[in-house]
Amino acid sequence: SRGGAARAAGADSAPDSLRKFYVLGSLDGNCFVQTQARLRYSGSRVYIYEDTGVRDSLTTSEYGSFGKLFDDVLYAIDTAAFGQPSDVDGNGHIIVLLSQKINQLTDSASCRKQGYVAGYFFGYDLTNGSGSNRSEVFYSVAPDSTARFSCAHSRSQVKRGTPPTFIHEFQHMISYNQHVLLRGGQGEVTWLNEGLSHIAEELGSKYYEAKYPAPSGRTDPAQLFPDSSQGFIVPDFENAYNYLRASQKHSVTTFAGMGTLEERGAAWLFLRWLGDQKGEQIYKQLVQTNRRGIDNVSAAAGEPFPALFGDFGIATYADSIDGVPRSAVPARYRFISRDTRKIFARVCGTALFPNQTCPPPIVPVALGCASSSTRSMVQGTSTYYIVGGSAGCTSTRIDMTAAGGAPLPSTLQPQIAIFRLP
Repeated sequence: SRGGAARAAGADSAPDSLRKFYVLGSLDGNCFVQTQARLRYSGSRVYIYEDTGVRDSLTTSEYGSFGKLFDDVLYAIDTAAFGQPSDVDGNGHIIVLLSQKINQLTDSASCRKQGYVAGYFFGYDLTNGSGSNRSEVFYSVAPDSTARFSCAHSRSQVKRGTPPTFIHEFQHMISYNQHVLLRGGQGEVTWLNEGLSHIAEELGSKYYEAKYPAPSGRTDPAQLFPDSSQGFIVPDFENAYNYLRASQKHSVTTFAGMGTLEERGAAWLFLRWLGDQKGEQIYKQLVQTNRRGIDNVSAAAGEPFPALFGDFGIATYADSIDGVPRSAVPARYRFISRDTRKIFARVCGTALFPNQTCPPPIVPVALGCASSSTRSMVQGTSTYYIVGGSAGCTSTRIDMTAAGGAPLPSTLQPQIAIFRLP
């Protein structure tokens, strides 16, 4: 019975066994449809099911390789970084379900123009509510090369795109267990939860970067990242680059809904800097707590959030300034593990700058003597100015107001960070 007693360990593991699942029928989270799926892989930590309605199936061998990657690599990366998931069904496994009903969450026109839902984790599955699967389930699009259910998803596309989506969504699953089930708190706020899941993607990339040091594992020896890491890391740098190109329009800490790509890139970039400053164990501290959001970050880092956020804003520009040795810039104002300026020059979205080096994403507004500039910005972000010194200029005046010149509301706390260029 759905939402009944926990399933016994091993009850799911019979080869080719069938199981019924509830799947979201719409993105509002209030509608469920039931479907049947067949077990295609039974591993030590992961079961992979395929919907019986899928017509473009992966082979048994492909599912074996797929499952081994989840079992031996991705599961270990996430649990080492963030902690353990729940086991509400008592089977000791995470279930991966590939279903055409996930494809159908996005119609063909939206899929082609705006993108699609590649996969999801739904915390409701860990409850006893109606429509809950009472199991740890990660849902993924299924291969559909003929575009029968939405836009086309080839088998190679699914094999390439599902692992980064799994490692991303698995962080959400772990976070829900650590915050809600173990500590009785609420789920992490969206910006920090999504940022940590994008960190999970980067950790997947780091595994392959260590496995294939340059120039090995690359179709082109000049590639910054090996082929196997591209799907994990390139989108994060693209999103961060696009955030910095118009940082005044996108917030790190106040997402629109589930977050735009630029906002997700911003949250990931902040957490990458934070991990470089405090050590990557801070990611586990952020997950294994009942604190949330800005208070969570401040407690884990051991310092006020405004100090962190201001110095992060400086680092996005000051790291790897042209003509200045990196060592000349204090470590607080740099990304230690990544040369972000070098990477942004190469990985910024080919649709923006095809066949050429990408320009630096941040172009500060230059202010000279007796000049002025007016600029608007959303909350939870940074905007950049360069103030040049010259004879006769003794002061700079900065006014911060709400729209139309009204005083800022007390809920907003503006800050100014000053960095003297070497």
